[in-house]
Amino acid sequence: MADEFSQSLTPPVSPFAADSLCELAPAPPPCFCCSSTKDDPTGALSTEGYTARGSVKRLLLHLDPAPAEYETDTVEIFGFPWVTETALVESTKVLFGLFRQKVYRLETLVQSSSHDFGQAGNLHYEADDLRQQCVTFLQFVKVFLHRYLEPSISLDASPSHPYEELEAQLPSALLEELFGITLLIGRLKDLPTNVQSAFTIQNQGKIFPPSWHLLHLHLDIHWSVLEILHLLSYKMQGQVVYAHQFVNLTGENLTDASLFEEHLCSLLCDLTGLAIGKYSKVRPTEALSSNHYLCSCTKELWVLLMHLLEYRKKVLHTTQSFWSYMNELLRPLVSGKPAAEHFGGLPTHCKDPLGFTWWLLTHLAMLGQYSRNGTFQNEKYLDNNWAFVEELLKLTCNPKSASFTVPWLGMSGLGTLCKTPLALSEQARSCCSPSPLHSPGHTQLYRSANSFHIFLRVLALCLAQDRAGGVPQRQIKGRRVHQRSVQSAPTTAWAPATGSVVKERHLAVAAALWAHFFPFLRSLRLSQTPPAQLADAAAGFTLLAFDLPSSAPQDLQPNPVQSIMQCFGWDDMVHPLLVTRYLPHLLQNSELVSSLSGVPGSAQSLSVRAWFRCVLQQHLHKNPDGSDSRTARAVEEQLCELTRLVLRLPEVDGLLQRAGLQPTATRPESASALEMFIKAVGCVYSGLQVLSERSAMVSRALDYIGDVLKHIKPSLVSKNQEGLQLAYWTVGCIVKHWSPLLATSKAQQLLFRIVDGLLLPHNLTQQDKALRDSLPLYLQGLSVASSVSQSQGAYLKQQLRSVTRRYLDHFLPASPSVGIIANHPVLLGACEANSISRGAALRKIILEVLCESFLQFKGYTPPPRLASSLMFLSELLRRNADSDPALLTLPLPSLLRCLMLVNEPQVRKISTDALQLVLERCAAASTDGPCDQMITVLRSFVEENQGVYDRQVYGALETVAVLDPSVVRSLVPSLSLSLRNTEHRRGLGKNTALSKEVLCTELETFCSCMRYRMYPLTRLPSSPPRNRSAYRKLLSLLGEIGQAEISSLEVD
Repeated sequence: MADEFSQSLTPPVSPFAADSLCELAPAPPPCFCCSSTKDDPTGALSTEGYTARGSVKRLLLHLDPAPAEYETDTVEIFGFPWVTETALVESTKVLFGLFRQKVYRLETLVQSSSHDFGQAGNLHYEADDLRQQCVTFLQFVKVFLHRYLEPSISLDASPSHPYEELEAQLPSALLEELFGITLLIGRLKDLPTNVQSAFTIQNQGKIFPPSWHLLHLHLDIHWSVLEILHLLSYKMQGQVVYAHQFVNLTGENLTDASLFEEHLCSLLCDLTGLAIGKYSKVRPTEALSSNHYLCSCTKELWVLLMHLLEYRKKVLHTTQSFWSYMNELLRPLVSGKPAAEHFGGLPTHCKDPLGFTWWLLTHLAMLGQYSRNGTFQNEKYLDNNWAFVEELLKLTCNPKSASFTVPWLGMSGLGTLCKTPLALSEQARSCCSPSPLHSPGHTQLYRSANSFHIFLRVLALCLAQDRAGGVPQRQIKGRRVHQRSVQSAPTTAWAPATGSVVKERHLAVAAALWAHFFPFLRSLRLSQTPPAQLADAAAGFTLLAFDLPSSAPQDLQPNPVQSIMQCFGWDDMVHPLLVTRYLPHLLQNSELVSSLSGVPGSAQSLSVRAWFRCVLQQHLHKNPDGSDSRTARAVEEQLCELTRLVLRLPEVDGLLQRAGLQPTATRPESASALEMFIKAVGCVYSGLQVLSERSAMVSRALDYIGDVLKHIKPSLVSKNQEGLQLAYWTVGCIVKHWSPLLATSKAQQLLFRIVDGLLLPHNLTQQDKALRDSLPLYLQGLSVASSVSQSQGAYLKQQLRSVTRRYLDHFLPASPSVGIIANHPVLLGACEANSISRGAALRKIILEVLCESFLQFKGYTPPPRLASSLMFLSELLRRNADSDPALLTLPLPSLLRCLMLVNEPQVRKISTDALQLVLERCAAASTDGPCDQMITVLRSFVEENQGVYDRQVYGALETVAVLDPSVVRSLVPSLSLSLRNTEHRRGLGKNTALSKEVLCTELETFCSCMRYRMYPLTRLPSSPPRNRSAYRKLLSLLGEIGQAEISSLEVD
């Protein structure tokens, strides 16, 4: 215990010092920092870290985490003052909410940061301040728990004061907030690549990017969560802390012990995963000199975990030892068995699991010599792990007549190494006395020794371990076999050895091919004129890797087949001529396909993506005049075979069967097969009900098409119309059949890119024909996506309006033409026969855009192309059997305004025809009397225009009365009252200002109205007798009700 206090933890202050000297700024809390440390031979840790600042020592000795801090009545946290002794009890959620805001702010800085060196300093200081605020808050939580948290005396007794009630709930609330923090930051392995790359920043200065600060804050939070949970468990004196609110909401148990265990296992798993990533770049000869940690902060985190777990094992007896956790984590990796559930997330691809395990155990054992102060000493603070090492030795040195060799060393130099018995004795003595750690003899072992030397060293360690345990020394036995014994042995005894010799011969030939021919082959893979022999040879190497995977070079391991297929078949940069010849060689091999089926989905998805790209780019290789070139014909023939084989893939065939779609032709055409596949994916997704299955299907679908906009970009810039039409049509099929899928959060970015890149580009030069043919697909898909999207529905509807407005204007003729308007792509998109409900939503948007942008009078000036717009409206109403009055009455105000203001025969005829369709549909939908929506629109029309255009309003209503008198009859009382009020005002001479205003307005618009031969407006408002005559004419069309009203007017 004496050495635990060898260094002063709180430096003394002289009592005679001036008051100003005593008012010192608070010391920053310990944190992970590698900005001032380098990998020197002493292995010193950061002076600002948790070990050098005594944090871990105070934690394990149950001392105050910061004895000289937080002594005042108030404390400033996140820029606000708080009462020191009650802050965490009274404002738990507020404080942790502010903490989450700071973390979000730092993440936003990382996302928005750029490579502008002028902003580097500002970003560094802002990110450093955010991190220091978060670390300071975590330090305050530790201090608060140590000083003020007391366990509840009785769990049943009700608190007598509100504060005591909050204080009793603090452990549970704190546990829930810690659980929330772990969900907020996630795991180290899930950090974005740009954040994980901060591990390798070699800058030893003072300016760092925000990603460096965010990464080290994550390390601080991960360690602080374990510290707080350990401290909470100690302060509660054995009482189990439950997260009551979490248990009530989810029904699952969450305790301080379970959260500690879960977080610890995740952290050990992530640190091991980072070590696996680094091991893949370590040369065998540098295994001892290359450390397993990425920076000194992760090194310190390993040391902290060791000391914490050893203390909890030896003193508290609450958890396993550090080596027990690591053995449980590494044992499945070596044996190839699945890991335990709490160690999920460990990378499955490790180039040499056994070698990695040896490497990691070796370096972890070296870290066991660090004390709680962070100094490297010769003492061992970590127990031995010899039992697991013996397991590794049995796996490494197979005793079944196998030879012991280090693959990259061999047995060179063995014959001339020891010429005399004395030299052999000296050699054995040196093997029994290993070099000290970090000495040149230790770090350069694999450079200076051979396999025999290393075997002697391992043997010496085994014998020393036996003697240390009091076990008698084991006898080492050898065996020599005579030639006659081998000849008389049965076949089963020598056949395996003979087979191994043959296999070695094959491996020798394969090694020569890999070494001398394959690099040349790979250098040609990006050729724009790949010969057929290149694909054939690449396929041969792929099959060679499938038969003899160990013969493939190291850069293709651990999955050489998939690595080669990535080079020659799945890479988007490879020419389609090479892909369409290479992949059929492999996909027709049933054994190879079945082995790819065992891999989780990725291999087959990549093959489908390669086929998808080749279909889209098949027309790029034609001659400038559009005729087939030799390359185009070869691609077409090979693509036909590739299509047939892709449709037979188990994954694709399963999708087609679930969707009820099967190719009818033996050699299906590629475009039709592509459409069938797109329909199958959309159909399968629509039939899924479980959220996890739908999410997985979205990921699979996006894998199938890849970056489809990148695939079609060459077609968009080329002058080949066939390729352009195929590109627009294919993406249109995706938008239509995958519309619910594209509306999800995972895929909506692709939908936004499609709209911006294909439907709303800056200019339309060559896309007219392609857009005209495929625009209905886009409109129908966008309509569905906007209705099902939960987060971006409003934005998608806005984009759909923009697309509708643009192409309604683009394809609308200047003068009305039945042939052109009947084939208008917007009209064709709105008249889908198979879906009435989805079509109604699209037609509503089209009607709204049409009325707002094409039938809207600017003042009193009619819009351009009015007759064409009205013909489009009439055709839209005629082709669809919509019966919803709310939908049908949308264009009614525009139609009435055309009848009121325009006197051109063609416009009036088309308006009347459209009006008749609206009235007939509304009358059929309303069986109980006149349609309420229709009456509301007509009444609003009368109120807006009566008093200025009295006679024109009555004229428009005459047309309505001829078509449906019952609707106008409902307006008679309000029309008569309005007429009497108008006549009364004008009779008293109070309408002078109105008359002058109307006169000026009508004179101003006369010239613009002459184009459509509008009614003469250059007069004062109609006199009462003329208004009455027009109104009587309207009433005469309304039967008995009209005649009765005429009689009433005559009495007046």
